[in-house]
Amino acid sequence: MGRPKGALNRRTREFRERYEAAGYDDPLMFLGKVVSMDTAALARNFRCKRRDVLPLQIKAAVALAPYLHSQMPRRLTVDAEERRTLLVVGDIPEGSPRERALAEEGFSLVRGAGGAVVDVEPETVEGLGLPAPEEKPEKSEG
Repeated sequence: MGRPKGALNRRTREFRERYEAAGYDDPLMFLGKVVSMDTAALARNFRCKRRDVLPLQIKAAVALAPYLHSQMPRRLTVDAEERRTLLVVGDIPEGSPRERALAEEGFSLVRGAGGAVVDVEPETVEGLGLPAPEEKPEKSEG
């Protein structure tokens, strides 16, 4: 059965308990202090120049950011000449008659965690009895 999803393993739990019992600062809270502290005050604490601590604050902010903000979605740009239609067909058992039939028709089958994906030419979609991809309407000059 194993450990429930998200539960700490014994070693991690024991380390966390010893760490907290020793009174150490939480690393994320420490990073937060470095980020939010006045640059001049931080320079005084480190006995250095302000220009030397600003890169440290930036590094701390970059390290802390993933815990506070999700990453922006990545944009995928595909050249119209290279655009393909992918048909997600679900689970097709390896070596099954359906897989052989698709291969005989010349389709490329790619397996992934969510099932199988068939790479088809846009004009082939009509032959499969499926709706063709929608074309975006042209913007009219108005």
